[in-house]
Amino acid sequence: MEANLYNKLIITNQAMTSNITSTALDMSQVDSVVFFASWTGTPTGTLKLQVSITTNDADFVDLADSSISLTGVAGKFMWNVVDTNFDQIRLVYTFGSSTGTLNVRVNAKGISV
Repeated sequence: MEANLYNKLIITNQAMTSNITSTALDMSQVDSVVFFASWTGTPTGTLKLQVSITTNDADFVDLADSSISLTGVAGKFMWNVVDTNFDQIRLVYTFGSSTGTLNVRVNAKGISV
């Protein structure tokens, strides 16, 4: 039976005036994961997910088709990732210009052990 393994904020009220990388999340027991990002202000830049099959920070790669461009307006975006066949996942914001505040919540489902 699938269970809600966690639902938590991984980025809280972070100023979007430079690059941001969330902590890596362990996906070893997770079947699907949802990231919900919301931002205020007028930031420009890119949000994307990165994944890895090791715990080494150098081994993270961009998750295909996960990149979105922020165009200077407040907004929200949700990624729904199923078949999580990787060990780690994280969210990355690459700063472009202007300012804003970022919040990101993650909800993961999988087999509870």
